[in-house]
Amino acid sequence: YDQRSKYPFDIIPGMEISSAEGDVLGLWVTKPIQIGMSLAETAAAVHEQGGIAILAHPFHFYVPVVALNFRRYLNNPQMLLDAGIDALETHNASTFLPANNRLARRFNRRLHLSATGSSDAHTLGAIGSGRTRFPGRSAADLRTAFAQGTTLAEGEMWPVKEMFVAVATIIHRNLSRYSGPKTHSIQPQEVMP
Repeated sequence: YDQRSKYPFDIIPGMEISSAEGDVLGLWVTKPIQIGMSLAETAAAVHEQGGIAILAHPFHFYVPVVALNFRRYLNNPQMLLDAGIDALETHNASTFLPANNRLARRFNRRLHLSATGSSDAHTLGAIGSGRTRFPGRSAADLRTAFAQGTTLAEGEMWPVKEMFVAVATIIHRNLSRYSGPKTHSIQPQEVMP
């Protein structure tokens, strides 16, 4: 972000924050935000930095925190508004189930939040597969579009090759954590009589 003046386009700093009630994308955020806070605390921390809080992949049931909370969103959509969520990710290109995005779009008809599209890219080939369209070209125009609710989520799903690359990378990363059998020698004082 510090090198932004070298580019002919605006760069918006941001991060994905794991809250206790779902993942939040914080745009215009430059300082780390503590993970594990409530949705309301996370949105407030984003707002303290002048950012916009977006609920990410609200119906990706295979994301553990979403699996625990998506029914709460459906049964009480007002909780997201009360928590200070500014926008809802209604297109996430990384989902294995396109129905998740359809559900997010339908759900947002009840909330009337600004909609966002995201690649959620974990590989180079997936970049650009999800997009947020808005009137204008600048970061300031995007911020205005969020305020006016004139954003449009669109995109495709990740290419199949990118899905395989991402899954293989995740499996490799998880397996590398277990780099060989762990042994523990039992000392005589640990054995129960």
